[in-house]
Amino acid sequence: MRKLLLFFAACSLSISTAHAASVEAFTFDPSTTITAVAGFSFLTNLVKTTDGGQDGTYNGTANVVAVHQTRGPVTITPSQVTFTGGRINGTSFQIDIAGPIDVTLTDTVTPALTSWAGHVDVGPGAVHHFTTLYQQGPVMRITQPGTSTPGYTPYWVTITAGAPCAVSIVALDMLNNTIPIGATITVSDNYSVPIWSDVQSQILGIASYNWTPNPPTTAPNFTFLINPASPYENPSLYPILGNGVSLVIPTTYYIWISAPATVYAGVPFSVQFSASDSNLYNSPQSSASSYVLQVNALLLDASPGNGTLTPQTVQIGTDGTKTQNFTYTRAETIYLDVSKISPTGSGTRTIERAFSPQIQVMASSPTQISASAAPTAIQAGKTSVISATVLDAYQNPVPNVPVSFTKTQGSAESVISPATAQTNDSGVAQATLTGGITNETVAIECRANTLVASTSVRVSVASPDGDAMINYPNPFDPNETKTSINYFLNYESEMEIRIYDAFGRVVLAKDLKPGQGSGDFANATLSGGANFLWDGRNGEGRVVANGIYLVKVKAKSRNGTQEFKRRVGVIK
Repeated sequence: MRKLLLFFAACSLSISTAHAASVEAFTFDPSTTITAVAGFSFLTNLVKTTDGGQDGTYNGTANVVAVHQTRGPVTITPSQVTFTGGRINGTSFQIDIAGPIDVTLTDTVTPALTSWAGHVDVGPGAVHHFTTLYQQGPVMRITQPGTSTPGYTPYWVTITAGAPCAVSIVALDMLNNTIPIGATITVSDNYSVPIWSDVQSQILGIASYNWTPNPPTTAPNFTFLINPASPYENPSLYPILGNGVSLVIPTTYYIWISAPATVYAGVPFSVQFSASDSNLYNSPQSSASSYVLQVNALLLDASPGNGTLTPQTVQIGTDGTKTQNFTYTRAETIYLDVSKISPTGSGTRTIERAFSPQIQVMASSPTQISASAAPTAIQAGKTSVISATVLDAYQNPVPNVPVSFTKTQGSAESVISPATAQTNDSGVAQATLTGGITNETVAIECRANTLVASTSVRVSVASPDGDAMINYPNPFDPNETKTSINYFLNYESEMEIRIYDAFGRVVLAKDLKPGQGSGDFANATLSGGANFLWDGRNGEGRVVANGIYLVKVKAKSRNGTQEFKRRVGVIK
């Protein structure tokens, strides 16, 4: 089973309501020319950028991951590099697998800083040996080395007269990477009667021949002869080492997947599948009709995606290809994981597990908004953060959406700022409410296009934390003004108000039911910032003497009891 394919590509989205965000990335230096051969070191420069320019402040260490576009992760040496001033000059890397390679770097301290650095086309080395591929029906056979003759490497295979078979030749380097070469292939009957004589093939990794042998009954054995020296102009450039070669049969379909780099949640996107007999990148398709594939969405760490992929199966067409529309509901980075469901049984091919390139699923258009305040109660002059969350129809946060914040209730002293803010990557836009100098409930409307949500904040002169009570002025002259006694009630409550003189005698007593207050006591039982006014008079209506008086307030509700105390000075 193949390892997971991770294909990292940088993509960007620009919409009419968006402002560009700061972009950090690791990249190959554009001035670097990369020449890579499997198993040999190559030099390149690496740059850490911010918004396209070199980040001269970056001195971090990053992990290096190399991903073959069809075979998944491969080994790259070194696997970790350290930047100085946002750059590494002349870094020496080595990759042993030939083919199209994508290189990705991840900061070791900040894993979120992960980016595709660049692409390397790694070529194979010199020819080291050949592999013969032989199939007759569904049976896999192993060749047995035969007798060597000058310029030839013979391999014995046993076949059945009159039964079709397929023979393929693969040229490999020392690390078993396929190499495009030319070769002369001769098939003879016991070295005497050439069936293919001097048949020259330009082997693009694999050269295949379909053949129905009809050998004499007295000579059932055939020999496949490979002459690696011809037609090379300089055979010494392609040394052939060793004779050990095994037979492999084309009983596997390889699936190639083409998918868009960016799609939107819930919006259909087109994916093309093609089946091939070869594992060479983007090789020609082969008929694979009736083969049904299972398609799953995986995250970059190979765990299942958090959204719903529809559909989850696809059937390859008679021409070996299939174009299928899919939808996915979660805004996240995924790739498609493909394996075979059917058919099964003798003679059917296996399907090599395949992976699509990386797909960035973006949030769709906004369909809902919600609003909240934290905290929901503040003291006069303090602040509360107003948050508006914008989501699409699949509960994905929608970034870069302008949200307006408007005060629809409250005094002029209570101010909200800014009037408009953009949603972040979490779909949240925020503004700050600064409370005025009075007890009130401030209502805020949050609007994104036609979407509207509201929230409110209770502002009180007394702190909403604990059981603090304050009054102003203090002391006060009853002949000139009244003092406002303020406290914060968690709930609308039943009130017991008592004012005592310095000798502990009650000078004023007031009992109120929830919502019962009027006049100077109109706001005494309210939830939130509550208060009443004292004119300095006792229960008989006479102004009290100069001195210090103790005000006690007990508030009772079904949710509990609150008690407040405050010393108030009277000076006439």
